[in-house]
Amino acid sequence: MPASGLTGTDELFGKDNPEVQSSHRVATGSAGRLLVEASYRADLLVTGARRHGEGHHGMQIGPVTQTLLQHSDCPVAVVALA
Repeated sequence: MPASGLTGTDELFGKDNPEVQSSHRVATGSAGRLLVEASYRADLLVTGARRHGEGHHGMQIGPVTQTLLQHSDCPVAVVALA
């Protein structure tokens, strides 16, 4: 995702919750490895998971989210994507 697509996080969380700080940076490499490294400096990582098709329950977790859940140094929140 281009860096310009991430700028809304500051506006989304900062207005009503000034104590919440978010950060972003553009990097190349293994997403799982880079996010696990970021977890050493973070209080929380938020990632997404896709919902199964209509009529099914649960979420489908991808390989990056699975890596975070297994190796992150901080809590990981997995939110359902539409």
